[in-house]
Amino acid sequence: MNYKFGSYTSAYAHPKEFRRMCSSLCDKVDVMICHFGRYTGYDTNDELNDEAFEVVQIAAEYEMDVIAAPPMTELQKRSQAPLIAKQREIDFLLIIDSDEFIDLQQSDWDKFKENCIKWAIDIHHGMYNIFGVYVEDGPQNYRALPRLWYKPEEIYYDKKHWAIKTSNPLCPMVRQQALKHEIKEIIDGLVIRSNTDLRSQKSQEFRRSYVALE
Repeated sequence: MNYKFGSYTSAYAHPKEFRRMCSSLCDKVDVMICHFGRYTGYDTNDELNDEAFEVVQIAAEYEMDVIAAPPMTELQKRSQAPLIAKQREIDFLLIIDSDEFIDLQQSDWDKFKENCIKWAIDIHHGMYNIFGVYVEDGPQNYRALPRLWYKPEEIYYDKKHWAIKTSNPLCPMVRQQALKHEIKEIIDGLVIRSNTDLRSQKSQEFRRSYVALE
């Protein structure tokens, strides 16, 4: 059976890092979703308009599926990811932010896909929906974060944009607290790097103040 792999990225501006993410991912998934729109209280600077236009151009260049959204909070925006994935009949959804990118030296995408099917279907028989992927969190500091979703329509955010749960009654995670940090069920074969080095100094300073308010 062929399983459909997709990616979900919420983006608005910062075209250089957005292109870096796209180029690392473009030949690996069946559909790349760009959820385009401002974050309420963050991307409110009109100086970002030119960058936003460039992001749309890049998305078109990589033949991404662009979902245009009005200004939303991060929770409101990300909460739509399961519905968007369901509409596109995606079996495995990778959540990857615009400031992140696949480390091609440390990753083996074909092996990663094999492991996704092996663990989600062959071993757990659809019982587990949420799996960890190694993501860089600070320079060379990697954590297994819950970024790979099987049957993404069963995933939902619980009050915070970083807190996810599953509605699958067979999954032991139903009885756990919302997943924020590291997860034990890890899919090997993929490493995601992360940094904001390609943003302007002004954007980086504003991002730090925005994170501090959360």
